[in-house]
Amino acid sequence: MNKKLSSRVICLVIAATVLVGALTVSALNGSPYENLKNAAFNTLFVDNMSYEGELTMHINGQLQEREWVRGVHTREGTMSVSQSMDGSERLSFFNGEVRLNTTFGTTHDNNVWYNIHRVRWFNEDEWFNSLGYDMFGVEDRSATRLRFTELLIDLVVGDLKNNLTMNNQGDGMRRVSGAITESQLPEIVRVLMDMIIEETYNSAARRNRTREDYANMWDAPVRSISINRIHGNADINSDDILVYVSGGISLTIENMFGEVYTMDVAGSMRFTDIGSSVLESPIPGLLELFTYDFITETFGVAHQTVHFTLNSDGTVNENSLTTRWPSRW
Repeated sequence: MNKKLSSRVICLVIAATVLVGALTVSALNGSPYENLKNAAFNTLFVDNMSYEGELTMHINGQLQEREWVRGVHTREGTMSVSQSMDGSERLSFFNGEVRLNTTFGTTHDNNVWYNIHRVRWFNEDEWFNSLGYDMFGVEDRSATRLRFTELLIDLVVGDLKNNLTMNNQGDGMRRVSGAITESQLPEIVRVLMDMIIEETYNSAARRNRTREDYANMWDAPVRSISINRIHGNADINSDDILVYVSGGISLTIENMFGEVYTMDVAGSMRFTDIGSSVLESPIPGLLELFTYDFITETFGVAHQTVHFTLNSDGTVNENSLTTRWPSRW
């Protein structure tokens, strides 16, 4: 199991926590459920905000992973920085003209390498969708696809109607909170979990895997999962936008070799500077250096990936520029 949890994983876990929370509440108009669902979808359509979050994972009470992430999303581009418990950082930046990322892989000199690639888009819709900021792209808030998604969530909610509470915090701020156990999950969710576990277990069994094939008990395929508790909180501002989400899930897991352990995953995400966030280059002088003409003159073709390291002052080390993949050296 790769214990380095990326920022994308953090976002998915937070989103899943919000969704599971939505499965526990009333579908009455004006209820905590409607407030939470409406705010969650509204937040998907916000095209200018900053965020920061944290995700932790404990196995049998021992901290196994902690990851932080911070970033900015605007119509001009996106930027995110994540850091794992071992201190390693991953950077992603995209402004419509250049795409910058940390280069994965260990090099012989143990340097942190970055890669940059110039891109071009034919129209604004293609450019905005390329940001990957929201799941509905440039569609209107009343789009049919969005309405279908809402109805699907309502269908899964079923008879779970009274597990969430909502309290006014003042200045139009509301906090929605809730918790459930496995017995309260809709049957369709439990069957889906069982189906995924069964398919994974059978696949490993067919390959005749042994205990020696896995470094840790939690790396081995799962035989069964019991959900002890799912809980979450969400703060909604006066504009019906989520400004804070936190949640966690506690599981008891048995792997295919009969070993049992508990896993506790908790995460939080805070959204700030809504409507006023500014996208800035994370590396001084980056955009001024990597122009279309510079890359063309240096490497002959503008649309290719260039790898580089940084100087001690955080600027680009121009002597390190290469189009070769550093991890292969």
